[in-house]
Amino acid sequence: MRIRDSARGVVFNDDKEIVLLRCEDTEPVDPRNPEILRYWVTPGGGMEPGETPEQSLARELYEETGLVDVAIGACVWVRELEVVLPDRGPVLGRERYFLCESRYTRLAGENMTASERAIIKAAKWWG
Repeated sequence: MRIRDSARGVVFNDDKEIVLLRCEDTEPVDPRNPEILRYWVTPGGGMEPGETPEQSLARELYEETGLVDVAIGACVWVRELEVVLPDRGPVLGRERYFLCESRYTRLAGENMTASERAIIKAAKWWG
């Protein structure tokens, strides 16, 4: 099975709110939970060749939320899960979650890639 390394951010603002993305899939991605097509996730995604996890996360935060100058802290959680990605098939996802702080709160989606835009339907700060 192909491995997909990724970095995700648990991003808080000065008001201690966390940013989450609402995603909608047209096909199930989690073989263990095929009924789940709508869900909320932390921002982040797959690492590009040559990127460190922190570089990948900074890029993904910009693409998915428009946030820049995010303070990326320690990796606080690691998990592996099997998923089926659209047009890529089954992969073993190795996700690293980083604790982050942002003093900016404006969320913007205009920097998303086409594949992100197809799945990510909203971004919101939760308090």
